[in-house]
Amino acid sequence: MKRIIIIIVVVAIGGYFAYKGTIWPPLLAVVMTHLFIKFKMPQIEIIPEKKEGGIFSKIDSKGEIQGEFRAWRFLISNRKMPVWLEWLAQRDTAMSCTAKIEFSGSEKDFIMQGRWANSPQIPQIGKEDRVVRTLYPDPINIRSGQKETLDCIAQFPDDKIAYGWNNLVYFIDDWKVPAYSLKEGQYKVVVTATPLNGKEVSKEFRLTVDSDSLKTTIE
Repeated sequence: MKRIIIIIVVVAIGGYFAYKGTIWPPLLAVVMTHLFIKFKMPQIEIIPEKKEGGIFSKIDSKGEIQGEFRAWRFLISNRKMPVWLEWLAQRDTAMSCTAKIEFSGSEKDFIMQGRWANSPQIPQIGKEDRVVRTLYPDPINIRSGQKETLDCIAQFPDDKIAYGWNNLVYFIDDWKVPAYSLKEGQYKVVVTATPLNGKEVSKEFRLTVDSDSLKTTIE
């Protein structure tokens, strides 16, 4: 509604100056309107949640804890509107945002569909929907000034390698997908987030996988 009101006001101002025989003010009004609409669009930012990862519990389908592992994730945020425009309007929500993660290096290259950490785990979904939800993970909405967590990799106790983490892991008993294995070494990780109503954003990071999970990092 605010956008419509602003456009009407701008058009009215432009019409007034056009009537007065001056062309520059209407052109300026059109440019300002375009810039304002652009400012309102979702502005996606991508950063690692923690360089050194964090400790998480492995929970089976019955809700019982089966041990712990270390995992690394990303924070995908939708930047707030600049302070000088906050009084006028809020940033648009990033609607139905999806993500993918590309790994390359150490003779290993693969792309996996991103999994939002707050989305339901596959075992919690009806069996008839599990395959579809794995191939097409749930999208998520990110409000202005808010952030959502995107899963990336996990490294289990006593393992010298790490594994990519998304919905596919729930079809594997030990949660280790062979196609997503990452042995010791350096990798380029490219995270891409795509809101339905905004610009696709990609950002590159460096992943170091170490035989000691305490030394595995994303930065």
